[in-house]
Amino acid sequence: MKQKVILPQEQQDIVVAALKHYQDALRNFINDNSDEDLRFIDFDLTVFNKSLPVPPSCNITLGVTYLGEFYTVYGEPDGGFVQVTYPSSQTATSGSLTYTNNHDVYSFFTVEATPVYPQTFVGWYTQANGSGSLVSTENTLNVTFALQQAYGDTYYANFTGGYIY
Repeated sequence: MKQKVILPQEQQDIVVAALKHYQDALRNFINDNSDEDLRFIDFDLTVFNKSLPVPPSCNITLGVTYLGEFYTVYGEPDGGFVQVTYPSSQTATSGSLTYTNNHDVYSFFTVEATPVYPQTFVGWYTQANGSGSLVSTENTLNVTFALQQAYGDTYYANFTGGYIY
């Protein structure tokens, strides 16, 4: 049952300060733990009011739901397109696309690079313009959790070629 409670400004300030402190603690917890530890967590926060005598506490429960890993994939405006093709399909783009995949539900997702003639596909890289680490030379990339752990969550399709005069 939800109930609206009107608190005096001093008590509101206490709750806001406690939530800010709690947010910092949560951020540290997330940074110090693996994704596996963060899948199912509930936090409980109790804030006491400063007046005498000590009144009942105000309990604030925050829930965290794991939605998945967040990825960004880039194409090249004059080189070609990128598109997620599995487990769902997105419209091909020469710009960037974002995708969230829950690896507990789908162990991988597939992104495909399609060159625009006369360009050819070179490979998937961790940085723009074929710099950074080479991830794969196949135009179809299956992104697993292990691949994300090794190369990060951002991938660039690199294309080369053109007209030969």
